[in-house]
Amino acid sequence: MADAKKIYTELHQPLLRSGAILGGLLILMSAAGAFNSYMSKARQDAEQTFQGLVLDYRTALQSEQILHTETERFALLTAQGIVGAEPRLRWVEDVRDTAARAGLVSISYEIEPREPSTMAMATGSYQLFSSLM
Repeated sequence: MADAKKIYTELHQPLLRSGAILGGLLILMSAAGAFNSYMSKARQDAEQTFQGLVLDYRTALQSEQILHTETERFALLTAQGIVGAEPRLRWVEDVRDTAARAGLVSISYEIEPREPSTMAMATGSYQLFSSLM
């Protein structure tokens, strides 16, 4: 029994130190695991944000391409005189002036209401309307 007491007194300090070190290691491992989980969540959040930004960027590029294409089509239709103000009053004046120059006493004409155009041309998303005279 004296030997047991002697062994206990000799091992008491090293066992306390070992327990303290083991406890510190457990706390450190728990903290490292929690930090790893936190950083993993932060990485997932950053990845989702990045994917969202990539999607927004691709959508913006597609929208820009659509806008560019539609702008070119609109400019082409405007240059061809297909798109623009419909000068209905000028048509009436031109018909009257032409009839007067031709020496006609009277002329009859009708301007029909605007209707969707049946012209076969690439207008993109534009709906063309026309009026027949």
